Amino acid sequence: MKKDNKGFSLIELIIVIAIMAVLVAVIAPNLSKYLSSSKQKTDISNIDTIKGVIEQSCALTNTEVSEPQSLGTWVELKENSVYYDSDAADVDGYTAFSRSVAEALGEVPKSKVTGKDFWVKIEQDSTTGIYTVTVKSKS
Repeated sequence: MKKDNKGFSLIELIIVIAIMAVLVAVIAPNLSKYLSSSKQKTDISNIDTIKGVIEQSCALTNTEVSEPQSLGTWVELKENSVYYDSDAADVDGYTAFSRSVAEALGEVPKSKVTGKDFWVKIEQDSTTGIYTVTVKSKS
């Protein structure tokens, strides 16, 4: 009687596993490099978004939005902070600056690289009245 072995031999399986191990060893370092690069690009995009939203709210001051507080100091951008508070009360008939930012920004993004909150500094030129917004990731 003839046996029909329809499986793989142990040696064939070991060879396939060895080939897969070599491929993983070659691919893994490149994959982690791309993941790191992706996190940095996401942070840059988030910083640009935050900066744009805050600049937009600054542009609306004295027409629709109240003046920003804590000018010239670094402020952590998180819920219930000076620059982000979705429950902030209106000020003198204007939408509160921190609520305007919260409504436009939506969720508070965190740094993908460090996992921490972003920090914001708003400065106003005393001559022109123009606001300058700086955003950074706290390391």
